[in-house]
Amino acid sequence: LLARRDGYRVCEHDDLAAGDMPRIARLYRMVYIERHSPLNVDYTDAFFLQAWRGRWLEFTAFRNPDGEVDAVMGCLRSGGTVSTPFLGHDTTRPVELGRYRRLVALLLERTAERREHLNFSSGADEFKRRRGSQPTVEYNALHVVHLPGARRRAWHALAAASDRFAAGLFDRLA
Repeated sequence: LLARRDGYRVCEHDDLAAGDMPRIARLYRMVYIERHSPLNVDYTDAFFLQAWRGRWLEFTAFRNPDGEVDAVMGCLRSGGTVSTPFLGHDTTRPVELGRYRRLVALLLERTAERREHLNFSSGADEFKRRRGSQPTVEYNALHVVHLPGARRRAWHALAAASDRFAAGLFDRLA
């Protein structure tokens, strides 16, 4: 798909413009809100604009022959690991165009070339396992020292319970 010449053009972060951000937000919503769950975070156009301007997400997109962004991924790079918080694509266009598969192929190709680890994040476990992914427990970190004592103790209690019970449960499920 990456080698196929059917008019799609790879656009790197600097090839995108502020005017592309509403379309990118729409592509995100098509996949994460409309297709998967309305309970997912519904990021605004302003969020994507700030992520692009501030470069705290590195965007790569595919433009169709008409110049419109049809697929996009946002990546975070840290300490030799790449995380992909989202891959959005136009779900109204034919699946045969392979926009999602192109994004994944490009991501795999680039992380291999750069010898980076890839954290494809949680979700779609069976889909990812069939494609060779290996499950691992993910963690979130919270900074709570500024919170009032009762709230801080509640977070510490939750962390202790998670350490004691959740990790073992997840290991058994994997």
